[in-house]
Amino acid sequence: MPRRVERVSELLQRELSRILLEELKDPRLRPLVTVTRVQLSEDLRYASVSVSIMGGLDEQREAMRGMESAVSFLRQKLGQRLRLRHVPLLRFTLDTSFEEGQRVLQLMDELRTKEAKGGE
Repeated sequence: MPRRVERVSELLQRELSRILLEELKDPRLRPLVTVTRVQLSEDLRYASVSVSIMGGLDEQREAMRGMESAVSFLRQKLGQRLRLRHVPLLRFTLDTSFEEGQRVLQLMDELRTKEAKGGE
């Protein structure tokens, strides 16, 4: 990935996080929403934004709907804050890596408990 694309991705991630925290007032985004990664196309016109959402499946779905409905607002705010020729089109994806990691840790704990009981 070219250095410019990498720098702009980091900048977008930081600014989107700030906008979500400080300016977006959608009640569907009450669960903790974190921008975990932004992947930009080489021409900087398209951004895939990965978000992690704490909460149950229903809360995650509602928060994703809220994110999709806020795309125009987010692009407008990015345009006001950043000096880019084109504000990229945003596409949000749910990042479930945290939940998957928690599940793996839980399985490892269960395995250790079973081994400890079997070793007695």
